[in-house]
Amino acid sequence: MVGPPRIWSGCTLVAVIPAESTTATRRHTTLALRAIGLALIALLCLAPSGLAADDLFYSNHNYSWPTPASGTVKRIPQAGPTSSNVLSISNATFAGVAVNGTHVYTAVRDDIMAPGGADAIARATLDGSDPQATYLTPCGGGVFRTGSLAITATHVYYLCMTGPNVTSVGRADITGATPSPDNSWMPAPNASMMDIAVNATHLYYSVSGVSGKIGRIALDPSASAQEVAVANVTDLALSPTHVYWSVDSTLRGGLSAPVVERMALDLSGSISTFAVQGTGNTSPTAIAVSDDYVFWVTTGGGSSDQGIRRAPISDGAASSFLVSPSGTIEDIAVRL
Repeated sequence: MVGPPRIWSGCTLVAVIPAESTTATRRHTTLALRAIGLALIALLCLAPSGLAADDLFYSNHNYSWPTPASGTVKRIPQAGPTSSNVLSISNATFAGVAVNGTHVYTAVRDDIMAPGGADAIARATLDGSDPQATYLTPCGGGVFRTGSLAITATHVYYLCMTGPNVTSVGRADITGATPSPDNSWMPAPNASMMDIAVNATHLYYSVSGVSGKIGRIALDPSASAQEVAVANVTDLALSPTHVYWSVDSTLRGGLSAPVVERMALDLSGSISTFAVQGTGNTSPTAIAVSDDYVFWVTTGGGSSDQGIRRAPISDGAASSFLVSPSGTIEDIAVRL
């Protein structure tokens, strides 16, 4: 006989626990299984309540000249565009954002209206607790491309620069009590890298401009890069099967509106148009992918065109998700 699932603090224990038996052997087995079940409960219920694995996070900032900017990271459940603050820092501009299973990370730019600070990477737990305004100072305090962050469960990745050129891909081990950065982890596979994304095997990157590219390189500093030509690409994001990117129609001829394009993760086969971003949008700036949707940021055009749009991965039919948000959205990410 099998008993019902046991409920603990809103979590359902996915384990089969036999009902009590009168025999000593079965009683001992039952007690052992219940002990295992309690351990599973502890693991399943560690995540902060109310947080879904596919929540969308975005970084933005508000300017009101001459008042210094205030940077904020907000979280939106995919069920509806009601946002909540996760991290806020005064006198700063937030740029790239990345999220793993425990924390949200954002690149912080020193505000030109309140100079004296330093570019850094900040982080907070997903429910907004334990904020750290300067969790990591990448590139040894030198220049890094603040619009580009990528994350795994164990490392955060960033781009270090000298002048206008990217010179190296840095990464920091985030598994310990304090981050352990390696600012020269990999020589830059392309000096004009703009945005990065990472999965279990490869680092992907975009190169903007008429001679733009989508590239990838194995997570091995001695590896060689693979690139395909993609004109006027902006940001990129990954699904388990494809790499997606935004294209600016004002720079690439023949397009009436910006589009989202995609191709297979191994960069083989043809490039296809996944979705049209919407008429009037002139400056796509960020893109993210969840299990079910592709999200992208739109600016320019009328006020109703500014915000975040999305399309189901199944059909690419675009619709508005967040319209006319307060402040300027810099980047978006979905929790891993």
